[in-house]
Amino acid sequence: MRFTQHLGSHLTPEWKKYYVHYEELKEMIYELVRLHSLGDEKTGRAGPTEEDFFENVSRQLQDMNVFFKGREQQLLGQLYNLEKDVETFLKLKNSPKRPSERKLRSTESSLKMAYSEFYLGLSLLQNFQLLNYTGFRKILKKFDKLAHSERGKSFFIGQVTTAEFYTSPKVQEMIDKAESTMIQKLESGNRHKAMKTLRVPPLEAKGQASHWDTFKTGLYFGIFLLSLVVLIIAAALRPSNSWKDNTALVSGMRGILILVWWFFGFAINTYIWRRKGVNNVLIFEFDPRHNLNYIQLFEVGVAAGGHTPQPSLPHPPHTGGISPGCVGSHWRVLACVLVLAEHSSLCGSSCILPSHCRGGTVTFARLPS
Repeated sequence: MRFTQHLGSHLTPEWKKYYVHYEELKEMIYELVRLHSLGDEKTGRAGPTEEDFFENVSRQLQDMNVFFKGREQQLLGQLYNLEKDVETFLKLKNSPKRPSERKLRSTESSLKMAYSEFYLGLSLLQNFQLLNYTGFRKILKKFDKLAHSERGKSFFIGQVTTAEFYTSPKVQEMIDKAESTMIQKLESGNRHKAMKTLRVPPLEAKGQASHWDTFKTGLYFGIFLLSLVVLIIAAALRPSNSWKDNTALVSGMRGILILVWWFFGFAINTYIWRRKGVNNVLIFEFDPRHNLNYIQLFEVGVAAGGHTPQPSLPHPPHTGGISPGCVGSHWRVLACVLVLAEHSSLCGSSCILPSHCRGGTVTFARLPS
């Protein structure tokens, strides 16, 4: 994947103007080289100069530092408040006049959720550091390569590597403090449980389907196809004077078929977005820790379709043809409920994140070279 696509699919949209404008700078380089390469100025066109390019880079770097400093101070304030809340909770927990267990569990759960969202905000800001540092490195390296210069390297060493957005250690320090508090004070030393609550899985990891999900999807898809075949055969064998029964049959099934169609469409869209590098989890503000990939969405759709009410085969003439009383057995309803329960994260996938960390799947996968 090209870095332009990687940057576009992993940046936080609300912060977009503070990221390196990689595509804009790349176009400036190409225009500069096209007009001024080898000292050829016969075109007579006015174009960007090296000074214009580095002035643009400097301006972006300055805006980036100002934004980063503001976000960092905001997160420091949140950490201070969270630490005070944890200390108050521990005092109440160990107090002789402690509240009820139910109230303590509710408070503890709220603190864990607050730390989880705070950690997500830290991860987004750390990803902001990584993406911008890599973007400046790549664009300045491209400038030196196409302009046959080393000015880009000098600027990178002198300005970017010493910039506050990159050199500040406070983000990592806050991450370490959040992890330590969650492990030692809220999870009683259980590191695995604490990190499972805090960590945000990469977008690539969420997009991969397990073999078990694939098997279930194939099984339910086969049941769904069989259901369609039964419907077609039943409709073909119905008496010609049973229009009312047909209407009742279609009316009874259209609700579930609309649901199946919606899940199919969403699954196909999710697959295309993943292939094209579009971060739909971030764009639609899904919970980055709990969301379904395209295989799981397709599974829910075919499971619902495979357990749609089925008509019976033709009855004797005195019954008036096929009965539209199509409600299936209880096991079908139970199976569909179990599928939805297994992927209960669908209910949480539409959660809107707090404004301080809204939107974003954080990916620390290896950046393209």
